[in-house]
Amino acid sequence: ILYWGMISYITPPVALAAVAASVIAGSGQMETAMTAMRLGSIKFVLPFILVLTPALILRGDDPAEIVAVITACSAAIVLMAAGFEGYLYGIGRIGKVMRVVVFAAAAGLLYQDHRSWAVAAVGFALIYSVVYMRQRRSTGEMKTP
Repeated sequence: ILYWGMISYITPPVALAAVAASVIAGSGQMETAMTAMRLGSIKFVLPFILVLTPALILRGDDPAEIVAVITACSAAIVLMAAGFEGYLYGIGRIGKVMRVVVFAAAAGLLYQDHRSWAVAAVGFALIYSVVYMRQRRSTGEMKTP
């Protein structure tokens, strides 16, 4: 109850924190509330991740498994936030296709199987490097022989 009560601070129509922020910033209240909800949208998924993955609350047989699960879920949260926001660290703004790929990689990391982790990590690394190289080439930072 406390968790969902805290989420009410960023979700419209109440969005008390967003309303206060809009007054300080001098922006529209509903626009600020929608932006706050988009930025905090990972909070809507997090309770389900905690229920389905007991290793996140340090309940597991093997400490290495707990570390692997925490690492995979942390990476998934970063990727989900990047997908929701449309901005990926090291690349910048990403398009709709890349957002779908980022969400797919995040879903693969959330599924608790080492094979899905490997596929998600390799797929994301491949797409990330292709987009990174394309952006470097378009800005002229690449030196051709």
